[in-house]
Amino acid sequence: MILTFLVGLSLTQATIIQPPRLRTILPNGACIMVEQVDGSPTVAMDLFLSAKRAPESPASHGLRHLYEHLSALGKAGTLDRRLETGGGFLRAFTLRDVTVYAVTLPPNGVRLGVAALTEMTQTQEFSTADIQKESTILAREGDLRSTDEISSAQAWQAAYGVAGLDPFGNLDIIANTSSSELSALRKALLVGDGMTVTVVGNVDLDKTTQEVSAWLSLFPKGAGDAQPSRHSSAPPSTVGVATAPDIREPFTAALLAAGLGLASECSGASFTYTVATQPGLMRISSEEENVSATLPGINGPPLFARGVSLAHRWVDRQLHEPADIAFSRGFLLSLDRGLKPELLHNRISSVTPAMFSRAVRIYQGEAPVGNLR
Repeated sequence: MILTFLVGLSLTQATIIQPPRLRTILPNGACIMVEQVDGSPTVAMDLFLSAKRAPESPASHGLRHLYEHLSALGKAGTLDRRLETGGGFLRAFTLRDVTVYAVTLPPNGVRLGVAALTEMTQTQEFSTADIQKESTILAREGDLRSTDEISSAQAWQAAYGVAGLDPFGNLDIIANTSSSELSALRKALLVGDGMTVTVVGNVDLDKTTQEVSAWLSLFPKGAGDAQPSRHSSAPPSTVGVATAPDIREPFTAALLAAGLGLASECSGASFTYTVATQPGLMRISSEEENVSATLPGINGPPLFARGVSLAHRWVDRQLHEPADIAFSRGFLLSLDRGLKPELLHNRISSVTPAMFSRAVRIYQGEAPVGNLR
């Protein structure tokens, strides 16, 4: 009788419906975000290593970039080829506040992704020959940098001085890096409260979280102070450039809307928002038009409506494909465990014409940055 009842109950029990995403903070401070996307043909799995305990300095300028290159090779330098054999591929890049390892996987590839990230974060000793070989590759990579990348790096340096050093690095320092320096850097980067993993695709939230947790929980929590916020002692006076406050600040949304609106008025112009540990940088550039001559003459109510609309669309684009979702959510979580892209939608909706107009004047070089709150 009891057995019959239990069987009947199991047959009629409703399917448990999972929420669209699950965020988990492990005891060591590491963060896991898993998001379910029905029918996705791929799974995106990203690892973010915060630079808060390893900020760029003139003496270490480029070490994070070198470490990213070397660690992404995995054992015997064959990780990328082994991933491709399993239907996945890897991209790795160094940004101002994080190092990112982004793995694209087949629908059933979560274990393959965890194995790849585990391998990249295992202790590795890099020889002088390894360092010299990779520094040569980085030099070739530097030769391929675009004019816009270089000018953006210059804008950051002008705005923040040493705190705005280009994460690409100094090739001379990179070439003379020692194995012990990379080992010390690894210890600073691989601490729980500086690690974030995002997994996005047609995956089970609980099972995927458990698989990632089994590996990510092995790292120490981390100790010591975090990297202090940047402070602009000399805000850039260049037309088309604005220093942006914390992403949670309402005026950041006004600068985003104004930058996108102004860029839409300039032929061939592009807008770049480098989100970073407070503050960041927004920049309008164009190879077809003289931005400095064009921007000062643009304003008016239609620009406000267009800018706000473009800002909402800009956020939506960050949440379009699994790879975009994994990156945007993971990047913000690596800056602050409470940040998420939807926050910007709320901030954009609260932008007033007065805030927008002031933001426009900042891009036009007609208003001081001052207190951006």
